[in-house]
Amino acid sequence: MKSAIYLCCLFFIFFISSCSQKDELTVDEKRYLVKFKAVGFTQTFEEFSSENRIAKIGNNAAENIKMISDLYFVVFDAEGKVIQTVKQDTAKSANFGSAEFNLSEGHYRLAIVGASSGNSVQIESLAKFSISTGWKHAFCSDLFSFEVSDETDLNEVLLIRRVSSQLDIIFDNIIPEIAKYVVVEIPAIPKYYFFGQNSDNVNLSRRFELEGLSGKEEVKLSTALFSGNDGLNSPKYLRIILYDKNNTAIVTRSIPNIKFEKNKITELKGDILEDPTRPFSITISSDFEGQIDFTF
Repeated sequence: MKSAIYLCCLFFIFFISSCSQKDELTVDEKRYLVKFKAVGFTQTFEEFSSENRIAKIGNNAAENIKMISDLYFVVFDAEGKVIQTVKQDTAKSANFGSAEFNLSEGHYRLAIVGASSGNSVQIESLAKFSISTGWKHAFCSDLFSFEVSDETDLNEVLLIRRVSSQLDIIFDNIIPEIAKYVVVEIPAIPKYYFFGQNSDNVNLSRRFELEGLSGKEEVKLSTALFSGNDGLNSPKYLRIILYDKNNTAIVTRSIPNIKFEKNKITELKGDILEDPTRPFSITISSDFEGQIDFTF
């Protein structure tokens, strides 16, 4: 009797399971096509290199396009969960800059991020959508909210903007023969969250080799970076340390009250070998949003 009851229970469980699977297979959830296009990066590249301000990066769009090697189109649901992702790269994607999604009815949000191959992008959720610094620029759209229904006819164009900053250091002096490399300690953050809370700045070190530059003047060092919050315990100085061929620090200069802003260039200019009490000049400028000049 117990065996019969046991077999009946197994049959009942199997029957319910089979019906459930069948129901899942027969449900035809209607999906709707939505299209998005990212714009702004081509124009941005052209403006950023206008008047040869950044000649070391390049003067033409072919070289400047390398600032974005990958585009990420990410769709989130209303709670910030990742629903679909389309990744494109300049070398392999024929429709670079455009993406299509087939989505069921509901409320969604979309973001587009442009990054270089030197940066690592993490897509865990909307709040944890982030990029780790590779000393390269990054771009992001505003968060776009939309609804999908049987009346949806969506073909949206979104603008992506630079969310990184740039540091340019120009040495007025001639680079001495004994100089091997420069280490710059920069108040910045190692990871940037596009839509989440960013941390306070810490000291990040970037090394620049000076091989082949001895005897030259007006040498410019450039790097992209991500600026975080200026917290109470955040570093307030940028330090430039010049090393010789024996890896010994021969000159150290500190620049106080350094500031970085998204989509803008902070330019430091001065003679690293002169009297350390004589300050570097600092210019914060942008080819996009005007220019602010000041000296500390």
